[in-house]
Amino acid sequence: MKISLLKFREIIKEQASKLHKISQLQEEKSEIENELNTLNEKVNPWAVCHASTGPKKDEKFEKCVKDVKKKEDMDEAEKNIKK
Repeated sequence: MKISLLKFREIIKEQASKLHKISQLQEEKSEIENELNTLNEKVNPWAVCHASTGPKKDEKFEKCVKDVKKKEDMDEAEKNIKK
């Protein structure tokens, strides 16, 4: 079976377009997986409180750490319930 050069070029162009779409979808999948991994990471209460209250380790800082830990535990429990 012979095909014309024009038809051959069209086929090549179509295949290249499909490969490009596949590549884009793989990149999007990777980005979504990275976002999910970030969301699933545990929160560091000390980093959160250091950013919000400052570097001074006083009563306010300790209360913040306890509150963040408590909220993280509640969020984890909610995730387990939804499963």
